[in-house]
Amino acid sequence: MGADAAKEDDRQQARDESKHADLIYKSAMSMATAPGKQLFMTMFMLWMSGNTLQIFSIMMLSMAMWTPLSEILNIATRFARYADSGVDLTLPKLTFIGLNLCGLAVGLYKCQTMGLLPTSVVDWVDHDVRPALHVAGGGIV
Repeated sequence: MGADAAKEDDRQQARDESKHADLIYKSAMSMATAPGKQLFMTMFMLWMSGNTLQIFSIMMLSMAMWTPLSEILNIATRFARYADSGVDLTLPKLTFIGLNLCGLAVGLYKCQTMGLLPTSVVDWVDHDVRPALHVAGGGIV
């Protein structure tokens, strides 16, 4: 009877460890998919800000570009609480990076629609600037 009880205890402990690892993985994956949930709100806010160069649209654009960049650079601190759990975090980290890159792509698309990215041939043409013929000094010679 003693050997059977010990085997059953080992099986129960293995099941508990498996459930614990499953919960940790689900929690890490939930945190990894969080940028995807914010992606549609960012797209909506960028759409609402318009395509003109105003302070609000520039602030929204800088937020849309800075947030994914800072999240990618701080990935180690975001997943630090799962580091010593022994669970493989490769897929959650790749998901996190991929969704943040999608957010960055949305910001770059908005830059392109606002005309801030040099994407046409005209943007690369070198123009000679003519010297000014008249200078207004406001009464100062």
